[in-house]
Amino acid sequence: LVFFDEHWLADYWPVLGPLLFLCTLVMVGYHCFWSMHAPGFLKVAGWGMAFGLLFYWFVSRYYPHGFAKGVVPWSHVTLTEFVTLQLVSLVAWLGGVRAYSNIRNGAAMPSPQWDQTQLWWTALITGRIPERMSVPLSRRMTLARMHWSGSCQRAVIVGGILFGVAVLIVNLAAAAMYDSSSPELNNLLELSETFQVSTLVLSGIAAIGVTIMLAGSVAGTGNTEMNRSLAMTPLSDRELSASLFGNMWKTCLACSVMLQLALLLSYAGFLMMQGTEIVHSNYDMGEWLKQNLIYSSVAMIGSWILTANLLALCWTGRQWVCNTVVGVVVGGSVTFMIISQILRSSGFYQAAQLLEKSVFLVMTLSIISATIGAWLDAGKRCLIRKRTRNAALCCSIAGLVLFKTWVFRQTVGPDHWIGFLWIATLIALILAPFATIPLALSWNRHR
Repeated sequence: LVFFDEHWLADYWPVLGPLLFLCTLVMVGYHCFWSMHAPGFLKVAGWGMAFGLLFYWFVSRYYPHGFAKGVVPWSHVTLTEFVTLQLVSLVAWLGGVRAYSNIRNGAAMPSPQWDQTQLWWTALITGRIPERMSVPLSRRMTLARMHWSGSCQRAVIVGGILFGVAVLIVNLAAAAMYDSSSPELNNLLELSETFQVSTLVLSGIAAIGVTIMLAGSVAGTGNTEMNRSLAMTPLSDRELSASLFGNMWKTCLACSVMLQLALLLSYAGFLMMQGTEIVHSNYDMGEWLKQNLIYSSVAMIGSWILTANLLALCWTGRQWVCNTVVGVVVGGSVTFMIISQILRSSGFYQAAQLLEKSVFLVMTLSIISATIGAWLDAGKRCLIRKRTRNAALCCSIAGLVLFKTWVFRQTVGPDHWIGFLWIATLIALILAPFATIPLALSWNRHR
């Protein structure tokens, strides 16, 4: 009060933004405190990343023009910032309440890996290190481990390690042909795009290979029935599908991460060949990061859509279902391309455009309606939990709202509804396996 006037807080250092952030930080800490009563390595890494991102976001509010510029007071809290902080606080509060209820109910248990590490550490401190420590496993975990060792482990080795090595070899071969003395013939962004395209193509091939290896993991002799060890396991349909779905998800994630790691190693190998000076002199890091983010997202999402949806067809155990779907998709695509090309070559451009829009509309609405029907059927059969349905609904709404927000900021054309349907179809293809795989396994088990 001695050194500053009465408008100092309002004009230079407002407290609304920091106060909202402090409230959010308290609620996130509340959630973290109770959830860590059931510790796990993924939880530790996740919470560390969450707090790091929170503090980075808070500090960046005072550097709107970049950290190289001077500090600027956070004098204006936008509606997006206010709503985001409130939503994070609400979700953290609900998560903390749920974590505390699990503690009261006795359901808060550390992960098996955390328990095993604690046993190893205790044995190391006391001087007694047994060759192998047995951790009691539930029926569901025993089934998951058996399925993983029987098929998923081989899929990770082939789809992740071998194809990752292939990505590294192809990219390093392209980097070896780069000549920095002729930049007009060897553009760095084009070389980076070559790395990304090769990784994208090999990711698709790896996804198909993983699908083939996992497709036979539930089939019995002659593919006439489900594997008897899976069909007769003393688990409900929901527990069985959750175990197999979890293994499939881990396999897809492991393969995608290994392929992206091979891409990063390709860049590291290129820098070792050419030196870091070439990057500092000619390379736009912002454009490079944007390019890699787009290609990596397309590769990981595309691998998930391809693997999960094809497995949903294969795990039904009905050959006619797979043949019908593949035949309709392939035959319809070929017929559509032939008719469209004939119309365009004959000069009927409006008819060709009308046909393309009609086929696109029928295809997208069919995928969306089939996904909704699968979710309703799976929920009716109690194959998925209510929490899973609510999470899928929230993700779908959030994705569509974000797309509409982005569209409103752009120059909206007359066909912006095509983009909206495309995003809705993409979300449907991402979320469909969460319902179709439990349905497929249930049909296969009881046929």
